Amino acid sequence: MIIIYNLGYDDSDRIISVTSATSAGDKFLFSYTSAGKYSVDIYNGNVLSIHSDAYTNIAGFIDSTFQYNNSRNFSSERYVYNAANQLVE
Repeated sequence: MIIIYNLGYDDSDRIISVTSATSAGDKFLFSYTSAGKYSVDIYNGNVLSIHSDAYTNIAGFIDSTFQYNNSRNFSSERYVYNAANQLVE
């Protein structure tokens, strides 16, 4: 099965949407709420399935995430980098 996606970008060349051209209502919507945070909403059949907030560190790498889904399950992650900016945990 081949799935085709259409990509949308904002004026800063950041991705703001990934929408399925083959499955109506399946999409990823990105929003950039501050310099150190962005959010992603994942829709299946036009129904919000997952919301995720990602926080970035001073180097611009993902520092931590917080996510919840439409089943009211929550998760969080923390990323650790070494002095060479390599992901170690």
